[in-house]
Amino acid sequence: ASGAGGAVGGCEGVTVGAACYYLLPGAAVPFQQAFVACKQSKGNIASFGTKADQDQVATALGLASVAPVWLGLQCNKPNPQACANAQSWVDDAGKQPPYEDWAPGEPMKQSCSVMNDVMLPWHAAPCTATARALCKR
Repeated sequence: ASGAGGAVGGCEGVTVGAACYYLLPGAAVPFQQAFVACKQSKGNIASFGTKADQDQVATALGLASVAPVWLGLQCNKPNPQACANAQSWVDDAGKQPPYEDWAPGEPMKQSCSVMNDVMLPWHAAPCTATARALCKR
């Protein structure tokens, strides 16, 4: 699933506002490996400011066909039991997301998050699970 347009304006994925969203090539990997790979590409695991941004990126990059993809939201509680509360989830800057798109019954008691089906709502997942690295810079 290559190809939302090559490196247009220095972005090898899709540009939404001032941000470039891109999928790293290769297989699905655990969260920490995806986090490091995004950092090495001068980005972060992706998070979204609005549902419209999320939908635009998902469509442009064909995320439904490559899901699951990691999201840059992690539960900030040491006890996973507390992760069922949506207010426990923060982005890489330590801030709560400006909007939420959790699937029904989510977030569950896990520490990382993915988009993993055709409608691409958010799901909690163990950080040891594997997903594709969706990065943002």
